[in-house]
Amino acid sequence: QLVFNAIDPLNPETWKLMGALLKSVARLFPSRFIHVGCDEVNLVDYNKRCKVDADRVWADYVNRIFDLTRACGKAPMFWADHPVHSARVASLLQKNVMAIWWNYSHRLKVRDLKRLRKAGFRRILAAPSTANYSMRFLTPRRQLVNVRKMAVCARRYRLNGVLNTVWTTTRYSQDAMYYGIAYSAFAARHPDGTLRAFNQQFAR
Repeated sequence: QLVFNAIDPLNPETWKLMGALLKSVARLFPSRFIHVGCDEVNLVDYNKRCKVDADRVWADYVNRIFDLTRACGKAPMFWADHPVHSARVASLLQKNVMAIWWNYSHRLKVRDLKRLRKAGFRRILAAPSTANYSMRFLTPRRQLVNVRKMAVCARRYRLNGVLNTVWTTTRYSQDAMYYGIAYSAFAARHPDGTLRAFNQQFAR
């Protein structure tokens, strides 16, 4: 049985589909960026069956997506977990893109960020989370700590900014997210600000 959770990167029809999709997104949204995703892909069984170089196939696919994005007049950004976990993948990827370093832990370590920098990525966004797989309903204190630490890292390492992430409406009550989202904005602007100072502003 073939376990496969991604679009076929070697099928010529893939490029017709992705080209049309990117053009549609470029027309719909005024942002100069398009986030092309490319995280959490499992090509293990696919690569075994097709007898291909897994790192090369993934990197070639993503690089071509980057090129298609630029052809639409947009700048590509992508989730950087694959180049973080594989130095070879990192070496094969184009570097003139916005890499998004996501980390949702309150016990934040900057090892992965340093790997991206060492690989040659210079444009990096820090992506904490106020709603993700590890929580239910409300943003817990540990996620506020995660947001603050990522904001501190963004300033200390001169990153391009902070991108708060809020994942799926099935995990929380949507109107309950404003507190965490507001804290993310506060932390990005005041990385040394206290939670008490934020709570006073938020309540006011």
